[in-house]
Amino acid sequence: GQFTGAYPTEDELARAAEVHRAIAEVGAQAGITFAIESLNRFESHLLNTMEQAKSYVERYFERYPGVKRYMESTRKQAHEQGYVETVFGRRLYLPDLAHKSYSIRQSAERQAINAPMQGTAADIIKRAMLALDPWLQGKRDELRMLLQVHDELLFEVRRDAIEGCTSEIRKRMSEAAALKVPLVVDVGVGESWDAAH
Repeated sequence: GQFTGAYPTEDELARAAEVHRAIAEVGAQAGITFAIESLNRFESHLLNTMEQAKSYVERYFERYPGVKRYMESTRKQAHEQGYVETVFGRRLYLPDLAHKSYSIRQSAERQAINAPMQGTAADIIKRAMLALDPWLQGKRDELRMLLQVHDELLFEVRRDAIEGCTSEIRKRMSEAAALKVPLVVDVGVGESWDAAH
């Protein structure tokens, strides 16, 4: 019906409400159908992706069995001791290894596996800064350390001192830790941090 006056009649309001309900019902059904179809497509893609990821991880561990052994032994040791250590003996206590929640326990296990490596890298960069400090004190007119980011040190160096400074920085940083493998130090030079990469 058409709007017949200043205010709709009760019949017009009832008919409008019926039309709105019908449109909403059809829209909701179409939306639900679309959502289910989208979820089914997503689930199919996700399952395929998950199978590929699982296959990739299995191939990785076949190629590098030492990594899997490290992960298993570190996880076991963490559960037995309640902590893990860096190469230099710094400890990370992990009380959540005994948590009743599976997801929280899993998170603590991932931390246990990762912490010895990341913690050792942090220890090494700290040792490198300590090894550099006395030398830097005598070179204040040539360079200064500006920033440490993860395993990188950023220096500002006078142009005519770059070659000598990079050589000494590389030497002192590579001697920061005696490991079974050589500690390789890459040095980049540029007008900015980005350019030095």
